[in-house]
Amino acid sequence: MATEIFKSDEGKILMLDFYDRMVFESKLNIRQIDIMTTAGSTHILIHGDPDKPPLVLLHGSTSNASTWLSDFEIYSRSFCIYAPDMPGDPGKSTEVRMSWKNDDYANWLLEVIDNLKINNPSLVGLSLGGWVALKFASLHPERTGNVALIAPGGIINPNMSAIFKLVKFQREGDAGVKKTLRLLFPDDFDSPEVFEFFSLINQHFISRVEAVPKLSNDELSAIRSKVLLLCGNQDALFNFKKAVKRVNKLLPNIETHIFEKGRHGLTSTAEVILPFLLR
Repeated sequence: MATEIFKSDEGKILMLDFYDRMVFESKLNIRQIDIMTTAGSTHILIHGDPDKPPLVLLHGSTSNASTWLSDFEIYSRSFCIYAPDMPGDPGKSTEVRMSWKNDDYANWLLEVIDNLKINNPSLVGLSLGGWVALKFASLHPERTGNVALIAPGGIINPNMSAIFKLVKFQREGDAGVKKTLRLLFPDDFDSPEVFEFFSLINQHFISRVEAVPKLSNDELSAIRSKVLLLCGNQDALFNFKKAVKRVNKLLPNIETHIFEKGRHGLTSTAEVILPFLLR
């Protein structure tokens, strides 16, 4: 559905300038391409040896592919990385927002994979990206490699009060950014770049005030991939103790790791995920 996702053209320019600066400051050899899908244009960051197996990184809601840059060097030891900006989020893809209530995102991801001419990619999905990875693996098990999920949506209904808090914080300037970081990240988390990113989001982006639907038992049972679930025991958005109980019953090939002090913004996960993806 076409909609305005930036509050102004100037705000959009500022956000994309930040994106470009993060790519430049990574000092990595990153290729950027745009491909056409049914939803519209999709922008993709590519890094690594194209002869290595493919790995698709799917970012969270109200985010973009540049948030994966700190993990590129680790994953590219063994994979060629493809990190798309999901449509309707503050990246360089189309501003069209697809529905979360049908198969639009899974169909979009299939188009991306077909356009890239990659076979059976492994998937790493964060939050919304985890939901997209689960939907895709359910609908296209024959096209999916190993799947790693970081605090994913779709397994259990979210805590909507926390989502409403995040929306409220967006109207509170830098004070709201600090509250957002306290809600999502560990107490000792300190990143000027993340603070700047959330500040830009609060000033210039119109977030979606809704949640992705929980996948059905039939959808989850259709997944054939090996799955790794990383989640935090102090996640404000999801009760992952309940989520782990559910997936353990439905996914025979799942491993779970609950970080006792972890929140929704789990950090430094690539070193944990990489050995799993190589199995």
